[in-house]
Amino acid sequence: MATTWPSLCCLVVCVLPLVCFAHITSSPPPPPPDQLFSGVQTVERNGATVLNISSGKASVEYGVDMTAHTAFLIGSNSKLFTAVSIYLLQEDGLLRTSDPVSLYLNASDFANFGFANVSEWCPTLLGSGVCQVVTFEHLMSMSSGLVDAFNCDYPPDSPFVKYCVAPYLWTVDAPSVASTVGSFILNPLTFVPGTNYSYSNPNFILLTYLIEKLSGLSYAQFLLTRIFLPLGLHHTTFDFFNQQFHILGFPFAGFYYDFRDPVSLQRYAVGKCSTEITPSAVSGTGGLVSTQGDMLRWYKALFVDRKLFRRHASLRALVKPWTRIPADDRLGLKAYYAQGVAVFYKDELVQAEDASTHTHSSSKKAQAPDSSSSIDTPWPELILYQGGTLCSHTAIILAFNSSTHDLTAITAFRNTVNILIPQSEWSTLQATTPRTNRTFLDSIQGLPTDADALVVAFQLLEYYNSNGGLRTPSDIDQHTTKLLSSNFNTNTANLDSNSKLNSNSYSNFNSNSNAAADLLRQRFTTTKQAKRGVLQG
Repeated sequence: MATTWPSLCCLVVCVLPLVCFAHITSSPPPPPPDQLFSGVQTVERNGATVLNISSGKASVEYGVDMTAHTAFLIGSNSKLFTAVSIYLLQEDGLLRTSDPVSLYLNASDFANFGFANVSEWCPTLLGSGVCQVVTFEHLMSMSSGLVDAFNCDYPPDSPFVKYCVAPYLWTVDAPSVASTVGSFILNPLTFVPGTNYSYSNPNFILLTYLIEKLSGLSYAQFLLTRIFLPLGLHHTTFDFFNQQFHILGFPFAGFYYDFRDPVSLQRYAVGKCSTEITPSAVSGTGGLVSTQGDMLRWYKALFVDRKLFRRHASLRALVKPWTRIPADDRLGLKAYYAQGVAVFYKDELVQAEDASTHTHSSSKKAQAPDSSSSIDTPWPELILYQGGTLCSHTAIILAFNSSTHDLTAITAFRNTVNILIPQSEWSTLQATTPRTNRTFLDSIQGLPTDADALVVAFQLLEYYNSNGGLRTPSDIDQHTTKLLSSNFNTNTANLDSNSKLNSNSYSNFNSNSNAAADLLRQRFTTTKQAKRGVLQG
């Protein structure tokens, strides 16, 4: 991703070069430890764990080590849970994903949103009075045209800037999901639904409200009874009240700024980072908490074992390549936004039919999808996503090989933002900057930072490909592979028989070497804008 400070970030624009998989007959040694990474990294191949590293601190102030069971705020990885919930409701006969959302909203809903005099939803383009059709599919595929009121990544002269939500609304506890919907539901659309792609978090907040309305359950209770318990996701939760009524029954990661010298990359200070969001404000677009183990279990249950849906058509529709994103193509793979997840294919696909062209009945009675709406596309080469807050980033990748039937799963969860700034400048900044998080973020604009977990996940992909006897096209810097290979001899002595690496293996890696510093420094990008607790795509 070109920008840093992703706060509840997304997925797709942060994608690094991708790699395709060939059959791997033996596991290469683990890569050398990443001295900048605080969090959890795992690699599974065909169900066997070949890498499981926990590094850094879950709590710096209390000296709590990071473990594989540490929970993270997973940000936009929450979106897949929301999209799956919509398809479960469709299987229950409570909605049809191709229906206009306006059929499911009435005067009582708008009273909940804070508009007592509005009785129906009539989304319009800016300056137009013509009602547009926004379907559930449009919301889930980021093609609705809803203003991105929370990221607000519009140019200063854009007519949509005036519809941006004040950042502080993300930092306070929302009284209800409806109250958050009320902050954007009457905004104009940025384009005709189904004709474009625009990453906008309000899509999934509105979906969260509809899940609660149609199921008769809170979002948290729906997820618990329909997804978490059936799949054994015992360390995943949505706590609307952000632990005010009970403390999580599993360790939770704190979030930090990690200040480093630009030349040596040595740390000289660590600061507490505020995510500047609350679960109640972001709900189904970014408010869930989970562990890397649960997220692996979630992806495999959904996309590999296919346990959750009663109808295979639901899963195929979920991963339907709905909106094309050419800017994220890598290594010949074509990037698409599906519904709460990204999918990548070898070949260009025929664009999905625009749901806005469907003929809709005025009846609110939901019907099962007809056979003509089935998705006749190949299974994706990659399914992936990244979620994050200001200082917490969680990435997961599933890579499929249809010819060899190999499956590789990778997670990278991290809880720090590394910042390169000379210590002398840091001391000056500390002495002169007003003690507020927002002015601090403004003051460090333009500094090189490293926060992205998806970068690390793709480095692991490239490493295991390059050292597993594979031949892959690579526009990833070849220096990465050479450096990793050159450090094997200093790390293999600490490997156990299962080729797993633990934190004790770190002592043999010289993080001050010029080569290692060059490799790690490649991950840093220069901030152009400080992101303040808002989701971004």
